[in-house]
Amino acid sequence: MAKKYMMFPSITYAMKAKNTLRSHGIYADMVKTSQFKTQKGCGYSLIVHRNFEKALTVLRNNGIEITDIGSQ
Repeated sequence: MAKKYMMFPSITYAMKAKNTLRSHGIYADMVKTSQFKTQKGCGYSLIVHRNFEKALTVLRNNGIEITDIGSQ
């Protein structure tokens, strides 16, 4: 099964997103974006193992900027 991830422009956004998801019972791992796509810059990504669509909705509803979404 492919890993689904969402990219953020900085570690600050990624940490805020991770904490917001955790407060909604969704857990994610934070990694350097370069593990996925180097052409998008040097931001950070969250790998969400379950409830990916719910995670996207939670972050969008909380105004957290997501740079890109993908899978590996």
